[in-house]
Amino acid sequence: MSDDNYWTRSFPPLSRRRFLRYAGASAAAAAAFGLAACGGSSGAGKNNGGTSSSAGTTGVLGTAAAAASSRPPSGSATPVPKAGGTLTSVLSVSPGFLDAHASTGGQDVTFLRALYDNIVKRGDDMVPRQDWSIAQSWDILQDGKQIDFHIRPGVTFHDGTPLDAEAVKWNFDNFLSPDNNSPERANVAAIQSVDVVDATTVRMSLSRVSSSILNLLGDRAGMLLSPTAYQSEGKDAFRRNPVASGPFKFKEWVQDDHITFVRNENYWRKPLPYLDTLRWNFIQDPTVQLANVQSGKAQLAGVTPANLATVKSDPNLKVMSFTGGSVVNFYINTTLAPWDNKYNRLAFAWAIDRQAIVKGLLLGNGVPAVGPISPAHQWAYTPNVPNAPGKDNAMAKDFLSKAGNPKGYSIHLIGGNDSTSVQEAEAIKAQVAEVGIDMSYEPLDVTTYVQRAIVDKSVPGYFSGIVLRGDPNQLSQVFASDGYYNPGHQKDDVGNQIDSLLMQADSTFDLNQRKAIYLQLTKVINDDARGIFLWYSVANDVLAKNLQGWSFGSEGNGRWEEAWFSS
Repeated sequence: MSDDNYWTRSFPPLSRRRFLRYAGASAAAAAAFGLAACGGSSGAGKNNGGTSSSAGTTGVLGTAAAAASSRPPSGSATPVPKAGGTLTSVLSVSPGFLDAHASTGGQDVTFLRALYDNIVKRGDDMVPRQDWSIAQSWDILQDGKQIDFHIRPGVTFHDGTPLDAEAVKWNFDNFLSPDNNSPERANVAAIQSVDVVDATTVRMSLSRVSSSILNLLGDRAGMLLSPTAYQSEGKDAFRRNPVASGPFKFKEWVQDDHITFVRNENYWRKPLPYLDTLRWNFIQDPTVQLANVQSGKAQLAGVTPANLATVKSDPNLKVMSFTGGSVVNFYINTTLAPWDNKYNRLAFAWAIDRQAIVKGLLLGNGVPAVGPISPAHQWAYTPNVPNAPGKDNAMAKDFLSKAGNPKGYSIHLIGGNDSTSVQEAEAIKAQVAEVGIDMSYEPLDVTTYVQRAIVDKSVPGYFSGIVLRGDPNQLSQVFASDGYYNPGHQKDDVGNQIDSLLMQADSTFDLNQRKAIYLQLTKVINDDARGIFLWYSVANDVLAKNLQGWSFGSEGNGRWEEAWFSS
């Protein structure tokens, strides 16, 4: 592990002064951090995001392992990247929207990372990097309640219009508009206003200190799109024909078949990007995905645990494994029966044998989950949570009796239609049946199940994953009473307690204090089964041997601009 990895060092309590110094300083490049984020591994068939079907592509522990295997050995000559070529990847599911401000599916982020720049961009160690950001520097003032961002001069959007202070202000106003209903709004609720100071400076005023704000601007909240193109096209058209400022430009989207991006020849981070073209083909069958890479039709795809041995024996292929911040879980609407009764929820949670699924179905590629924060966030993660559910049929039956359903109940749940999600759901269905719970599972495409669960609020729960890209404060979008991915929007006593703990955790710069608050939050969520957490899982991607430079990045969605072919 590189000593430059900020989040994995051992720290004394972090004062506000020390935090401001770290946050304002440009972070050194560190070991690539794998985190298949609310959007999962870029090549894997499942995406791991707030609403995506990627329940099982991301990881468990370590942050540097994914990229370490792609680095040259110590003392060897660093290879010189070659320009040109087309990288074809295979995914199971297509995105919902390519408008970063409207995006709701975790699987979208793989594509957004190639299209968009951020006002603040995170490095592979999850620390903001000024040399990668549209804001070339920033000043944190007023005891942390004001941030002045100094915009990099000369950057343009893909349509040639200037990315200046006026464009940045428009982006924040657009993102924060209730019309967008972005799932990320809850994460940056502390933003009060953004104003233009001069042509290259914007001032962000916060309603309170937010220790997570800079890192969270490295996600969709800080992605910048062309105001001119958006206003000209209209938001509906823009969602499928985006104009941004990142390393690649949108070219084509054939629904359920493929998406193509081309090189942004005017990208400001010269000589990036190296590739001429990025193409994603959408194929659900993991066997066919692998066959595409083996035949050379594609150069990047996810690989199931069952196929790892085959891939590793092929001299033309290589495997990169990513352990990151996704927890597979059930999102719950506590306003709908039968999960409006907490004892019904607890019975379901305690009837699941997480270890058996990890060992038997995932072939060891995972760790039973104890809560919503994964080991990737090492400073915030607690491995032993006393009230974390485990397989206990007697306890599950006791909860059923308390619920008034001693013989069990029936429940209809929805989730992803990829083969991995379906297999996992079937395993869970068989386990909960042991205590009398009759679970039916309806596999759907991401856009449909997001509509059903989040917008229509028509089902008591859905099967997906939580990914914390950047900071655990992103739990706000899942568990805060106004969180986008909280379909029940519960403002009861438990909901108010959760809101208070989330606010407390985001209002201190002391990492030890934040960890203690997140442990308390986890206990509250587990006690009431506001989420049913299953396992932290590992992503494995198969790559053509001549594909160089590509890594999972800080969250598992791919560092596309750095990819190149050696031959």
